[in-house]
Amino acid sequence: MPSAAGPKFDRLVTWLRRETGLKFKVRTVVGLGDPEFKYWGTGDQISAKEGWLIKIERNTTYPIQLDALLHEVAHIKDIAKNGYLKDVDSQHTDGFGVEYAALLRAHARWEKTYDGPE
Repeated sequence: MPSAAGPKFDRLVTWLRRETGLKFKVRTVVGLGDPEFKYWGTGDQISAKEGWLIKIERNTTYPIQLDALLHEVAHIKDIAKNGYLKDVDSQHTDGFGVEYAALLRAHARWEKTYDGPE
């Protein structure tokens, strides 16, 4: 079923699953974002079997949704490689930065080949 975020966002999610090999579900929700803190997404592990649930603010622009999604997937990749840090303030580690940068570069390559609807 298509999300409220639009077909390009849906294709991005499909591509990210293939690109990363990670198991995650994405939901767009209203009322999650906080413009003051530039907070637009969350990611929580459901279980080892089911993977992760990423929530992205629905009432914002595609570029912000894209950034939030890549940000949350980078956290998941970092946690998969380096383990989970309980202190939320320490979640933006060097490992997270490496994963986020790799996703940004991979997304730039995907964006050049995307020819679907916006």
